[in-house]
Amino acid sequence: MMTNISNLDITNLDIISWIISPPFPKTFFIIKILFILISLYFLAGIIYFLSKTHYLQWLYGEPVTSLLTQRPYGVKKIDKQWKRIVERLKSDSEEEYKLAIIEADAILDEVLKKIGYKGDTIDERLEKVTTDAISNLEELKKVHQIESDIVRDPSYHLTKEEAKKILLVYKKTFEELEVI
Repeated sequence: MMTNISNLDITNLDIISWIISPPFPKTFFIIKILFILISLYFLAGIIYFLSKTHYLQWLYGEPVTSLLTQRPYGVKKIDKQWKRIVERLKSDSEEEYKLAIIEADAILDEVLKKIGYKGDTIDERLEKVTTDAISNLEELKKVHQIESDIVRDPSYHLTKEEAKKILLVYKKTFEELEVI
């Protein structure tokens, strides 16, 4: 037996009203709540696993914390090293002053490598730097030469005032490069 569609009294309005207010609203409400809870559970799981794994670090090439703070990668480590250098100046030992200068020069070398200056030694990297990148480049080359003299000659004499002046040059350079 064939049914004639025109005999059916279903209109578009009836279909829309059934979708908007179905005959069993409590059941749909419970299902909605259940799916919301399941979604929140999976969202929490995704956030947890992303925080515990290094996937985002692998994806972006740096820790997420540096992405969120808008500070260059590795600056926190350099801040700690710089504070340790400043602490060395508080002592009255010439060896501590020398060590502070050697550490500051090592930080400079590390920063120049990370920025992308090529070369096997810090001297080669400093030759490739321009005054556009570091305004006190000539002073920096002089204090690097003093650091080299300190490393080569253990009897090199250094006063606290000289060490402070040398470290001020390094500090100005690091501030220009935005690492401290």
